[in-house]
Amino acid sequence: VGAEFTVARITEELEFTPIVDDPFVAVFRSYHPLAKRSKVSIDQVLQYPIISLSKGSNVRATIEAYFERTKRSFVPAYDLIHHYTIGAMVEAGLGITLLPSMATAMMQHSSRLKIAVLNEPKFSRHVGLIKRTGETLSPAAFEFYQFTLQAMKRPRMAA
Repeated sequence: VGAEFTVARITEELEFTPIVDDPFVAVFRSYHPLAKRSKVSIDQVLQYPIISLSKGSNVRATIEAYFERTKRSFVPAYDLIHHYTIGAMVEAGLGITLLPSMATAMMQHSSRLKIAVLNEPKFSRHVGLIKRTGETLSPAAFEFYQFTLQAMKRPRMAA
């Protein structure tokens, strides 16, 4: 049993059970020109330098797939390895970032950052569980699998 944030790498040997969709959000400085908005569009975001996770990350793959589907070009000004570094660069005023909402938990408590919902349909990553196709889980793994499915499907309070 494992956790996965996208189905892009799932093969026939693995079974993916979706739990939730994790919508992407825009993150910018609290006094950025877009900071007064609770929702922004991709086209508004693209007017500013973009700070992104590096190629090879599931976040970057999801962003590139979305941009390809919507016939837009994605050329970030900066490519970074970790989203905590991205938060610091956004705080420093070097650009805006696009991240899945679950990846912004630490950023939500910063008075220097603003997080806005993207008013873009279907710009999210799929979060779910993976297991080997056709294999029976051990009793402990089965309990973990069932517990995780139920816990993640429960409504959560906003942070």
